[in-house]
Amino acid sequence: MLTLATLRHWWQHQLSRDSLRDFFNRTNCVYFWHFLKRKVAPDEEKVATEEMTYHKKPTSKVPWYFAPAYLLFWLVLLFAVVVPVFFSLPTGLTIQNASLNPGRFIAERAERILIDFDKIGPKVVGSHANENHTVQLLLDQLEDIRRVMQTDLFEMEIDVQVVSGAYIHWTMVNMYQGVQNVVVRFRTKASTSESYLLINSHFDSKPGSPGSGDDGAMVVIMLETLRVLATNRRPFRHPIVFLFNGAEENPLQASHGFITQHKWAKNCKALINLDSAGSGNREILFQSGPNHPWLMDIYRKSVKRSYATTFAEEIFQAGILPSDTDFRIFSTYGKLPGLDLAHSYNGYVYHTKFD
Repeated sequence: MLTLATLRHWWQHQLSRDSLRDFFNRTNCVYFWHFLKRKVAPDEEKVATEEMTYHKKPTSKVPWYFAPAYLLFWLVLLFAVVVPVFFSLPTGLTIQNASLNPGRFIAERAERILIDFDKIGPKVVGSHANENHTVQLLLDQLEDIRRVMQTDLFEMEIDVQVVSGAYIHWTMVNMYQGVQNVVVRFRTKASTSESYLLINSHFDSKPGSPGSGDDGAMVVIMLETLRVLATNRRPFRHPIVFLFNGAEENPLQASHGFITQHKWAKNCKALINLDSAGSGNREILFQSGPNHPWLMDIYRKSVKRSYATTFAEEIFQAGILPSDTDFRIFSTYGKLPGLDLAHSYNGYVYHTKFD
């Protein structure tokens, strides 16, 4: 390997300094010529190549025996902070304390309705349990709410839709006939708005499953929420449509029947879809939009115990999970932006007799 000193010696013996100067002037290498003129130190031969090398400062490393302590820190953080926060839920109010908490969600009342819902048993689309018993349970509860409603301030309309139709879902034509929706329009009497908020859940279930989690829990949450709205004195601007759809598991037939054929569907401008892939604990927001970030802003500001992840949205929309919700129907056929929330804890009871 030629060193700089060797190269300089060779050039001096092959060419005169004048010819070298003329050569470098012609080739614009003046700086290199002055470099060759200087003396080369004895130890320069060993470090000549290092002049073009980037020298990094030595970095300190944590000794290996600190690894267990590092792991222990993250485990303590997980079980001391993350797990308690995940299982932190609001304390449910009882019926006994309802008079002391006007305008509040009464968890015990919703639980009692869910027990009656569960006693009906599996609610397969087309069965007597789904088309008669469950529909009648919903109508009875809605009439109870109407009786305690502030009639001077609000009005409530109840409609039972029986609908037939067809649509393409994934790669198949999905046809349905005579599926039912229990639809409620609730609004302030003074409201003149023609823009409705749609809130949806389904009351049918898979064969063999009572469907208390999927989706009975969300059904009774909607009923109790409607009761809270109807019994307080706080008016709101836009009407709300509560859709209890009776054919989601087939899949997604009743929601298609509503959004394409119901008289109130054209006025629905935003959606909150409530579903379940488990039983209990907090619900997760796993789909939103599309292309309406203001929905997430409202969710972040309004929900005290918010729980959302874009990772779940990516997995769900990529088709990795062989499942779907009414959110897709409302988005595809109704062009509705919205939020899709579901229970996911205790997923092993999902679509089983233990739900």
